[in-house]
Amino acid sequence: MVSDSGNLPWVEKYRPSSLSDLVSQEEIVNSISKMIAEDRLPHLLFYGPPGTGKTTTILAAARKMFPLKGMKSRLLELNASDERGIDVVRNKIVSFASSQGLQDVFSATNTTSAKRPIKLVILDEADAMTKDAQNALRRIIEKYTDSTRFCIICNYLSKIIPALQSRCTRFRFAPLKQEQVMPRIDYIIKKEELNVTDDGKDALFKLSKGDMRRIINVLQSTALATDVINEKGVYSCVGYPRPNVVEKILRILLDSTIEVANQKLSEMRLRHSVALMDILDELTDKISKMDGTPKLLQILYDGLSAIEQRLSAGCSERIQIKQWKSLNDDGYKLFKLLINIHLQMKKLKEIGDDNNLNEELIENELLIKSEEILRKSEEISIIIFKSKNIFENIRQNQNKLLALQKLSEESSISENENNDEKQINTLNLLLSNEPINGPNSVFFEEVRLVANQQLQHALADVSKNNTEGWELFVEDGNLKMYKLENEIDGIVIDPLKALHCIDGVTAREFIDIFFDPFIKQEWDDTIQSCVIIEQLSPDSVFLHQVHRRIWPTATRESLFWSQRLNVSSKKSSDAFDAWMVCNKSTNREDVELSSSSAVRVKFTIAMLCQTILKNNKPIEELTRNDIQCKIVYVAEVHPGGWVPKIGVRQVYKKEYPNSKLFQVTNQFSSNIGNSSDRRQIEILEKQINELKNRLEGMERIIARKGVDRIEKFIPKNYPKVKFRNEMNRKRILITGGAGFVGSHLVDRLMLDGHEVIALDNFFTGRRRNIERWIGHPNFELVHHDVVNAFYSEVDQIYHLASPASPPHYMYNPVKTLKTNILGTLNMLGMARRVKARILFASSSEIYGDPKVSPQSELYFGYVNTIGPRSCYDEGKRVGESLLMAFYKHENVDIRIARIFNTFGPRMHIHDGRVVSNFITQSLQGMPITVYGNGNQTRSFQYISDLITGLISLMESNTTLPVNIGNPEEYSILEFAKIVKNLIGGSSKIIHTEKMTDDPQKRRPDITRAKEFLGWEPKVQMIEGLHKTIEYFKGELEQEKLLNN
Repeated sequence: MVSDSGNLPWVEKYRPSSLSDLVSQEEIVNSISKMIAEDRLPHLLFYGPPGTGKTTTILAAARKMFPLKGMKSRLLELNASDERGIDVVRNKIVSFASSQGLQDVFSATNTTSAKRPIKLVILDEADAMTKDAQNALRRIIEKYTDSTRFCIICNYLSKIIPALQSRCTRFRFAPLKQEQVMPRIDYIIKKEELNVTDDGKDALFKLSKGDMRRIINVLQSTALATDVINEKGVYSCVGYPRPNVVEKILRILLDSTIEVANQKLSEMRLRHSVALMDILDELTDKISKMDGTPKLLQILYDGLSAIEQRLSAGCSERIQIKQWKSLNDDGYKLFKLLINIHLQMKKLKEIGDDNNLNEELIENELLIKSEEILRKSEEISIIIFKSKNIFENIRQNQNKLLALQKLSEESSISENENNDEKQINTLNLLLSNEPINGPNSVFFEEVRLVANQQLQHALADVSKNNTEGWELFVEDGNLKMYKLENEIDGIVIDPLKALHCIDGVTAREFIDIFFDPFIKQEWDDTIQSCVIIEQLSPDSVFLHQVHRRIWPTATRESLFWSQRLNVSSKKSSDAFDAWMVCNKSTNREDVELSSSSAVRVKFTIAMLCQTILKNNKPIEELTRNDIQCKIVYVAEVHPGGWVPKIGVRQVYKKEYPNSKLFQVTNQFSSNIGNSSDRRQIEILEKQINELKNRLEGMERIIARKGVDRIEKFIPKNYPKVKFRNEMNRKRILITGGAGFVGSHLVDRLMLDGHEVIALDNFFTGRRRNIERWIGHPNFELVHHDVVNAFYSEVDQIYHLASPASPPHYMYNPVKTLKTNILGTLNMLGMARRVKARILFASSSEIYGDPKVSPQSELYFGYVNTIGPRSCYDEGKRVGESLLMAFYKHENVDIRIARIFNTFGPRMHIHDGRVVSNFITQSLQGMPITVYGNGNQTRSFQYISDLITGLISLMESNTTLPVNIGNPEEYSILEFAKIVKNLIGGSSKIIHTEKMTDDPQKRRPDITRAKEFLGWEPKVQMIEGLHKTIEYFKGELEQEKLLNN
């Protein structure tokens, strides 16, 4: 169907009006038609590139669903790029979905109409909607599902929140193919009586990139500008660089200097009136077709993307033209080399016949050309060619061998700079039994001691009759692993030893693999980054490594020294030489933890390698087939030894080089050939490895600038959560969600199947408290301070954020007051805005130093308003006042929990509260300090009871404050004795000066909790203390390991 109007844009004039008129997306069209016919149309989500028929499809579907006269009352079409806020969702969409006309009362009689009176809301460009608006839309969809269907249309699916995606049936619209586009274009050309050449049609399709809307717009624009539509006319009309212009730009970039290239590029851009963004687009397309390795291409893409990002942000094109150097000097040289290869290949193909192309000529030309550029640019890596092909060509073509020989002679790999005998066999150099000595340093005394100890471990007997108890637990070909089942105070130690044997590699070569920090990352897939802190000598280095996280361990990092040693004096009788590397963890004040959640592991490990000559040949006649490397790997204490046993067992193999990766230097071990060829090949092997290392160094520099800072999540095994449908699942915000109480509440609500947002500024909260949930689709962790406004669509808010222990809230009283006043105001404002219920975590501290006991919610307290504890006491009292004011005057649904002393796992061992103080002091054999005479009383509830109480209060109907605590009362002295008896040890109880404003009585009256919530504590104090003590033991052991 074609509109009769001659004034309409062709996009609208030739827009298909029915599903049968659509020229693409056949499977989607068939599915939609079937759903309409069977009256089971779901909510829809259409996504994909522009101009692929998303809007056209749903409008055609609407015409099929509704009669023409009733369509206006049944169809609401919105564009979220204009109407993207939450008010549009709450007002315009709700008003449409909730209204009811005559057509909704009586079923339509037209056979093409829907069988039941439903409405359709089309929300185009929905990826422009705010997150809050999308969350609000999620609720509207749930509420009006019976009467309304929603079709969400977007270009980028990632911009749509998961909760909205899960409520829709998704259809991806792919870019249109040429055979789908051109029949429609031919139809328009015929109808409009246009004169279009074949190259004009090709140009139209190329510029459209599968976008039907764009190709029709370009066709109409060109038709208005010229009578004959050809390639030149199309490109001129849209101001896009023609292919021959891009070829000229590529050649310009090969000029000798960046400055000359910049000047000529500017002149050419003005001459041809093309935009820099279009030039970047074409260059990206050209680069993608070049023969380069992914790593090198990545450098080029990074530079081009940086320029494109600045352009999209509004930066000047004139300035950005001068920013080709943003590729950095090394990247620019690589860029020139790749373009040169591309143009040389194209030139040679144009000279020859495609069917009889001289491949050897092409390879020669490329090799010689690259060698010339390589001499000008030391940072260009020869690894853009396939190394295997290079060595095959060496045997076949002497000219190539000579060209590469010139390159290798410019950079000698001799181990001894004073050695003028360059014809010495490389293998002979590697077998040298001269030790490498670094400069004298204080730490070498430690090196000698550790090396001797580890050498004894490496040479220890592991046969079946060994007396130490070594047990074989892994056998994989030549690789064997032994362990000693060993624990100290419940901590897994498990010393390990691995034995291996590899053909074709010398001891020195393999030790280099284990020692070299650049090569290390190629075989050890547990390493995320490795940085040299200090290089004392070629054989002595301080390294800092961050390891990829392996569940269930926390993120690990290590700071250690590494020493390479010649230990041929200790070699076995059948060995030619022996080399060793020792790695031992150390401490340095100048290297801090990479993150607050990371754990720095302590270890001592060593690798001993010995070269075995198998066939008794003279050294000058040796080949790779005649040598063998015997390897012993020892670990005195397994890295990560304090994690649960099951975790350690699962990562055994991850901690050691895989047997296949051990053979990284053995790739050229076969068919070495004669002595002369062997020398050249050995030189080239070394040169290629050096060039690889240079390129890796470039990539690390780029990574430090942030290009590669993309967090790679290792698949995690999350705890099993309860299934809840959309109606029963709540979206819950927890401020202070990474803290002691907050993290336990996160666990309970996540396991119960809800969506949880944990908000924390990490002043006292710790990421590892909620580590188990990071990455889960129902969980979101936000680093945010509640004193600043926060916006989100939620059903409930648990406002727990505040330092709670005296040392923490006294550290910054003003910040404590801000958190409890401004933070509470911000959360109340959000609750009012989104109609959420809010629970405020108040405290028994609002009672001050009470004069009555037990304290009921009707007791007003006895508080020193200017004392050292007042910032916390008064902050909580103001918080309660704010909640009651918002409840009475703003209709906010509130809950107030007055929390009494709580203890359990995840308490900070140095938070200064009585439970943590007594347990820590007793476990460390230190005096247990009691303030004053110890007659003051407290009640102690276990964390799980508190969490149950908070959830019960949130789900209750009361808006009154409720005490949540354990009414069992103990004096502080009595409690100290209980802890001492449970732990044992030699700690004595001592008395110190009484603290100012320290309450004398603290015991809750929980009558209201029993009546209104049906809640009372279940866990006995002794039972809870046992669990807490075990947790503190682990924390102290970890702290000890980190400090050693």
